[in-house]
Amino acid sequence: MSDVLEVAPTRANLGQTLRLLREAAGLSYNALGDRAHIDAKYLYNLEAGKRGNPSRNALIRIGVGLGLDVASLDELLDAAGHIGIINRV
Repeated sequence: MSDVLEVAPTRANLGQTLRLLREAAGLSYNALGDRAHIDAKYLYNLEAGKRGNPSRNALIRIGVGLGLDVASLDELLDAAGHIGIINRV
């Protein structure tokens, strides 16, 4: 995962992880929303813990918008309880 993170993402800290990654990428909610084709308010609510687990598709779009590599994206997917891209059967 990114050097920004000191702990692996978990369901409990998924929102915090997304915020750290977004801020490290220098992106606002609107900029990431535009890149990921996701509403900025939805991103805010995910980070604030006001939304449940995002769908696998939403996380993939967010990861691509953040420019994550496949291994880092897999960690996010796993933290949210989804099957990763590398581990997909």
